[in-house]
Amino acid sequence: MKTNKVLLATLITLIVILSSCKSNEESQKTGKKKHVTITGEFTVADPTPVKLYYLGSSDSKLIDSIQVSGTNFKFDRPIEFPGIYLLRYFNDQRIYLILKPGDNIAIQIDNSLPEISYYVENSSESKRVKKLMDKHDFAMHQIDQLSNEFKTHVGDTAVRKRIDAAYMDILRDLKEFTETFIYEEPTSLANLLAIHLNMGKDQPLFDRYDDFKLFRFVDSCLVISYPAAEPVHFLNKDVTELKLEIANRKYIQKIVEAGRPVPSMITTDIHGDTIVLSESPEDPVLLYFWASWNPYSVEELLQLDRYLQKLPPGKLQVLSVSLDSRKTELDRFISEHKLSMPVICDYQYWNSELTARYAVKQIPSSIVSNAEGMIIAKDVFGNELYQYLDKLVKE
Repeated sequence: MKTNKVLLATLITLIVILSSCKSNEESQKTGKKKHVTITGEFTVADPTPVKLYYLGSSDSKLIDSIQVSGTNFKFDRPIEFPGIYLLRYFNDQRIYLILKPGDNIAIQIDNSLPEISYYVENSSESKRVKKLMDKHDFAMHQIDQLSNEFKTHVGDTAVRKRIDAAYMDILRDLKEFTETFIYEEPTSLANLLAIHLNMGKDQPLFDRYDDFKLFRFVDSCLVISYPAAEPVHFLNKDVTELKLEIANRKYIQKIVEAGRPVPSMITTDIHGDTIVLSESPEDPVLLYFWASWNPYSVEELLQLDRYLQKLPPGKLQVLSVSLDSRKTELDRFISEHKLSMPVICDYQYWNSELTARYAVKQIPSSIVSNAEGMIIAKDVFGNELYQYLDKLVKE
């Protein structure tokens, strides 16, 4: 009799567990609202408001704001699906969270320090996010140190090579860490943040094309577990579109190389003047891709501008293509440096139609063609670039 009672109790427990799992799975697909509670405590009193944002497909949406009384704050909101959220507080400090319906999260924030320092409880996903962002922030601190060193040694080729090598080591280490982070827990929503990490302003850690397999892996894992989550939906849409773009991009790369005709172009510069690059140009052409937020490309750009000013008119056509995404910042940069060469920019960042047309995968990037319109060099810089240009202008 006791055995039967034990079996019955076990069966009841198993049914409850299975029902709970099924209920959680169904709630993710049907969007039943449950409250999420975020209880926070600062080390010292902070009079500035704490704001909670929802991170959707491409922008953030403010969903709540609390004026802190003393050192404590609390958010209590209903949500339908798991998603990525952002807490912002004093001096634009940011804490990323993964929230799921029914979560009850506690956060302790040490706001006495200049850097972000916090501890999160009752959310394994948000703990994973902290682990990821701590590693990212440390890498960015190292890059800032390299950038400061670079600014004090502009024009020193030996120093630049050493800094470039150090930067690549930091980048490689962060990429390896992040890839391992993703593969450790393939169904974690934190992986959405991982594949979209930036190394500074508008410079992604993972390239949508070169690292497409990683994007596809994250998409295939998350779309099954969180089909109704908005960020997952948009990732799935993006991956589907990327498949088609990559097929076209591979074809373009085959035709944008030395010994092939330079692709033609009709567009306008940032002032609205028409720019024409024909299949049969009368002069040699240099296409240079850069961005104001990339110091290496800027250094080469300024040298090119000085070089161009010394040339007689009609010797060389130089077209600079900026990958900036903000008009105000690009205008300010051009004004400060008094650029003389025409600048082309559609403010679409890496989604620019010209990066695809000329198979640009990095910046700086250069394409040199002769007066017959044939590409003679690609991605050459410094002394090597000027050797090509000097030879062309003398012909």
